[in-house]
Amino acid sequence: MKAFRLLLVAALAALTITSCVKDELYEDPNQQPPIETSDVMINEVLSTGAPDYIELYNKSDNAIDISGYLISDSGAEFTVPSGTSIPAKGFYVLDCSDEVAGFKISSGGELLSLKDNTSKLIDQLDLPSLADYDGLSYSRIPDGSTTWEVTGTTKGATNSNSNTNPVITADPLDEFTSVYEVSASDADGISSVKLVIKVNSGIYSYDMPLIDGKYQVSIPTYANGTRVEYYVEAKDMTGKVGFYPETVPTTFGVYYVTGGKPLFFSVSYTADSAINQGNVTFTADVYDNDSVVEVKLYYILSGEVAADKVAVILTRQDSVFVGQIPAQDVGETISYYLRAENTSGGKTYYPYESVGGSFNHDNDTTWPNYTVKLAPSVVINELTGTGTPDFIEIYNITNAPVDISGYKISDSSAEYILPSGTTISAHGYIVLLCNDGNSGLETNFKISSGGELITLKNPTNDIVDQIHLPVIAIGKTYSRIPDGGSTWAETNDTQGATNGN
Repeated sequence: MKAFRLLLVAALAALTITSCVKDELYEDPNQQPPIETSDVMINEVLSTGAPDYIELYNKSDNAIDISGYLISDSGAEFTVPSGTSIPAKGFYVLDCSDEVAGFKISSGGELLSLKDNTSKLIDQLDLPSLADYDGLSYSRIPDGSTTWEVTGTTKGATNSNSNTNPVITADPLDEFTSVYEVSASDADGISSVKLVIKVNSGIYSYDMPLIDGKYQVSIPTYANGTRVEYYVEAKDMTGKVGFYPETVPTTFGVYYVTGGKPLFFSVSYTADSAINQGNVTFTADVYDNDSVVEVKLYYILSGEVAADKVAVILTRQDSVFVGQIPAQDVGETISYYLRAENTSGGKTYYPYESVGGSFNHDNDTTWPNYTVKLAPSVVINELTGTGTPDFIEIYNITNAPVDISGYKISDSSAEYILPSGTTISAHGYIVLLCNDGNSGLETNFKISSGGELITLKNPTNDIVDQIHLPVIAIGKTYSRIPDGGSTWAETNDTQGATNGN
């Protein structure tokens, strides 16, 4: 029995000796190192932006060199370039894109870290999910404090939690959108979102309910050629209103319904002279200019048919396409049309071609046209809107008398027909008194002293001459220098005689 006790004592002693060996410390592999105190810290984060960003703040009264500092998310790390410093109470912003930072920030939240140039951890933020706060940031309020709030973005500037307008994130609306989706966020909460459409002089408002995290609405369909103006309005719980596009209410968003084809906004032509003599230049404004690959002008002369047409390829000049029909003989009638083609092969015509419409590009009798005319023999030569009375002088630029019976002179309000038997001698003049009278060579209108357009037509209503009279001094006239010339000047009154300046 004694021997057993001795063995038991020895065993207990051995156990005691063994128990006195120092324990090994357990280390959690997921435990983060301690955060060192620093004047530089993460101050604002945007995780639903384009791009996202992380803003650092220097809360000290001195500039701090942050060259070599490390900014990271849960999967990648960015090294601040050499020579980078933050001024006192200043900011440094890192755009978080794959191209710049090498990482983006998860809108669902993740751990963000900041280390100094010795790899010491100096700040860390467990960013919460901001998926429901599209366009809003997570910020220290005020800068450098320990309080974080969801706020409007203040990238590179002092953080604020003041009541701001809702933020709307959206893509431009176009003719191919059947259901329009936008995101709207506000720290105070969104009370309503609506889409406003202006089309054909009417304005229509559509509520956008929240469906699967997006505010959505079905878009009405419109006929080709329709101009559609629109904007999105979001209102928060305090009554603050935000808009998309940001140019609203000054300028709405705009799109055109084209059916995937180019759309001619306008086509105009100008000749080297008002009577279509010389080269005739066409200018076409086509939508969508960026997708248009070719604009052609087709034309035929008098007596020709569609199969004889000549093609002119218009060249792009800034935002329009320009081309010329060369000079043709006097009396020639030129018929024409234009065709535009875009990158997807869509083609459209000017004039607009539709089933049952008045224009058919295969039928030359439906094409618009112009005629090369003889040069006028008479012109407006001198006039005034500040006379007592006002007058218009017509001059014969030829070497023979000209009968102008039935010619018409007009301002913006009335038209006067010259009486039968009215002639002008070679290089001579007649003067029409603009005295609102009805006898002799007195027009049935007065000329505005504020300036206006005066037009001279022949008996078949062809415009012979046209001049926009500017504002001139009282008692002065507006004259061609010399008679029948192309230069106009403010002069003394020389009605019925050779103009002088």
